Amino acid sequence: MGNGGLLFFDIPESERVLRDALRRKLREYDCANLQKSVWVSPYEIRDDIRALREEGGFERVAVQCILADSFDDESHFQKIFSLKKKS
Repeated sequence: MGNGGLLFFDIPESERVLRDALRRKLREYDCANLQKSVWVSPYEIRDDIRALREEGGFERVAVQCILADSFDDESHFQKIFSLKKKS
């Protein structure tokens, strides 16, 4: 996928409003849902997530962003993001 990002979060049910707000922001960043609390982006989004933590009230919950070059079965997400396959 290139130098995209994987974003993981652990936000308890008691913080549902915050969790839903984070999901909305991730959609705004054109991220796609990989699993319940795991999202993927073809873009380098670590700076966006860092700013979101500081400015968006997410500093009290666990939100991690990891730079990823590739992962298993990424062809599905290549289609979602209209990315070319690696040669």
